[in-house]
Amino acid sequence: MVHILASTLDEGFSVLPVPRGWEDAFASLRSRKQRGYYWGSNISIPPLGAYQIFEGQTRFGQLQYLYFTTGGKLAWDDVRSMGMLTGVYGEAFGHFLRLAELDSPPSIDDPVVPLFPILLI
Repeated sequence: MVHILASTLDEGFSVLPVPRGWEDAFASLRSRKQRGYYWGSNISIPPLGAYQIFEGQTRFGQLQYLYFTTGGKLAWDDVRSMGMLTGVYGEAFGHFLRLAELDSPPSIDDPVVPLFPILLI
């Protein structure tokens, strides 16, 4: 995953860590029987999966597009009344706000909204 991000955002690995050499650290975790790093250990299941993240990112991209192409006329009340954040489409965003300890943004053009698709990758 780090290689994919680096190939599009940070080809010189000036910000992202270089993943080469991580194998030894992972082997050490396995040999020490660190939870989640060896066969048969208990693992955590994250509250969100790729489905919620990808669908949420896509929906918020659509919302931003609609907001800006309508000259800012699309409001959260409109979005809610149309059911655009029900189910899977709002799950990841709600979880993002809780993890980041952020309040719901007042409008779709709030800086928190474009942070959501980037930070959940």
